[in-house]
Amino acid sequence: MLCILWLAIIYTKLAPCFEFLPGHYIPAIVFLQLLGSGLIMYYVNETLSKGYGLSGLTPVLIVAHRCKQIFWDALSPVAVDVGLGYEFEGAILNFVHLLWNWADKESAVFEAFFRKSQMNLWTLSLTFFVFFLMFFLKGW
Repeated sequence: MLCILWLAIIYTKLAPCFEFLPGHYIPAIVFLQLLGSGLIMYYVNETLSKGYGLSGLTPVLIVAHRCKQIFWDALSPVAVDVGLGYEFEGAILNFVHLLWNWADKESAVFEAFFRKSQMNLWTLSLTFFVFFLMFFLKGW
């Protein structure tokens, strides 16, 4: 636990974007966030390794990260200039945006399903298909 405390202190002291001035509370919030998340991960790992869970913390964190990445790729509101105008990073938001703004709806649907610069609806739908196929085969 001391390692978690020292890492939080070192990160907030050495990060160039944090200034310890009166009235600036962002370093304290970042310190508390790093300390709290580190302690939660430590205690969850201890609980799972003592036999109260199905496995350790590592597979849970891997799955959580992958789920976050899939949802971010599907619903990211960040706009990126790709040369033809601005597009959203998220596949679903980009699909709605292209349908709303392009006059030719057929080419808008094609662009949303097969764009090469960001996540597209085709890869997103294949990801969901593989997940559902794995759940179906696991339960069968």
